[in-house]
Amino acid sequence: MPCIEKIYSISVLTGNGMCNAKCKHCAAVDLRKQSLPSTEGTIRNLRAAMRLSRNYGGWAISLTSSGEPSMSPIAVTKTLQEIDSEAKDHGTAFPFINLFTNGILFGDKGYCDKWLPKWKKLGLTAVAVSVHSTKRAEQAKAYGLLPKNYPSLQVIFDNIKAHGLTPRVTLLLGKDNINNAKTYKEAVDDLIDMGVNMITSWPLQTYDGKRFEHTPSRLGMMSIRWWLLRNTERTLGHSWGGTVNSYKGISLRLTNYVSKHKPKNKFIRQLVVFQDGTVAYSWFQKGAFCIK
Repeated sequence: MPCIEKIYSISVLTGNGMCNAKCKHCAAVDLRKQSLPSTEGTIRNLRAAMRLSRNYGGWAISLTSSGEPSMSPIAVTKTLQEIDSEAKDHGTAFPFINLFTNGILFGDKGYCDKWLPKWKKLGLTAVAVSVHSTKRAEQAKAYGLLPKNYPSLQVIFDNIKAHGLTPRVTLLLGKDNINNAKTYKEAVDDLIDMGVNMITSWPLQTYDGKRFEHTPSRLGMMSIRWWLLRNTERTLGHSWGGTVNSYKGISLRLTNYVSKHKPKNKFIRQLVVFQDGTVAYSWFQKGAFCIK
């Protein structure tokens, strides 16, 4: 078995698992089974995970949840405080700290005015909004909501930018919405028009990376990859698969939802810090514990 040479990033589950959406394809259902929800936000073993990742060249931390992290703003704040304290105490700083969200609460200016300045001060650099469709009605439907209950994407992005944070997009490729080259290009162009310059896309899959009823067809995914090959400039390839491309001056990435760690790999894509303090090198692989 080769020695690990690189640990790229850390994903931290924070909050108590509450969610304000009702997705039919929610991967967090499985994550809730694997970790106990915490309302405290200060995650045991997070600092150890940060030191381990930085020792192996890690450069990013992602805050996520077994629900919707923005529903637990105090927990997010405490997690960021822990990250900030580790950076100040031991110099274990990460240049990119991202919060992943369904975006619903970021349409509320009052919410953004209250929390985003605090989070930015504690080191948050970007808010990554999960987008199933740039059409409001379809985006709301994907989240199990009425159109009036999902805010305008433009408003969400503007509220994020108003506080000096970068709006990123996780473009979710699904059978019902963005499922081929045509719908992919339309969505990407819409997001560029809204001022987004970082888009990561991946197909909807089960939490362990398998196809299911919401995954686009293989032909549809092939057409998206072909469109990227023909219309973008590849700038980077990932060790775990996928590429980063330049398109109309923005960063456009196609990757996988999860990557299963393989014993022969010389890298770990993500350390995952669960709410119960477990640190693992895979979201789902049994026995993949670093700290428990």
